[in-house]
Amino acid sequence: MLAWRIISSIVGIPVILGAFYLGGWYATGLVLITALMGAIEYIQFQKKLGLDLSFPLVGSCSALLILSARFNQSESYYFTACILLVLTYQLHNLNEFSMAEAGSHLLAIFYIGWLISYAIRLERWNYELVFWLFIINWSSDIMAYFVGRLCGRHLLAPRISPKKTWEGAAGSCLGGILGAFIGWYLFVPEQPIFLPVVLGLALGIGGQVGDLVESLFKRSAQVKDSGNIIPGHGGILDRIDSLLFNLPLMYYILVFYTSYSGTSL
Repeated sequence: MLAWRIISSIVGIPVILGAFYLGGWYATGLVLITALMGAIEYIQFQKKLGLDLSFPLVGSCSALLILSARFNQSESYYFTACILLVLTYQLHNLNEFSMAEAGSHLLAIFYIGWLISYAIRLERWNYELVFWLFIINWSSDIMAYFVGRLCGRHLLAPRISPKKTWEGAAGSCLGGILGAFIGWYLFVPEQPIFLPVVLGLALGIGGQVGDLVESLFKRSAQVKDSGNIIPGHGGILDRIDSLLFNLPLMYYILVFYTSYSGTSL
């Protein structure tokens, strides 16, 4: 399992970093493909719960939100369009309006399409910020994995994810701070030292929460992995669960920081 994780990372990381380094439609294409594959996995979860979601609807609305980020448009117009499209789609069944199905459609669109669109907003701002986020996230994940395996004793959320421990969560925060300092040194060494501490701690916690949320989806659907497309990692959602939380978290922390400090990144 660990060997497959390493091999997948060796193959995947250059592709991801290359797409965001080139930027523009290379980054957008990668994010769109990731979102659509994640949408397929999410719809499979819901199918096991008896909900029949529309991939064309979830996929097109997710793409709409991602493209709004590409063209730097306000999300509010596109949120409204997605809500209206979902509610209109529910009219296809004239005999029974399913609140659960409508709500699950909206959750899929916002959980995947909206959250992942912040990768494009960060890339438009400065592709190095995306690299910084990846360094934090990967460092946090690696530290959580090894600390949890070596030292994990106290279960964090046994009903949701029976293998996650408080020790692993602490390792995630430490790894996040370490990764934040690496990125700070590489990309923004002129910024004050408290910035990587705040980012690393926040994203270390955010990544754990994102991981638990996806575990809750899997637990509800009674599946172990969201898919098997990535050897050693499972599915797309298994790989991006922490990123989905950390992308908007990092974006707004940096927006707040630059707004009140008067500096630019």
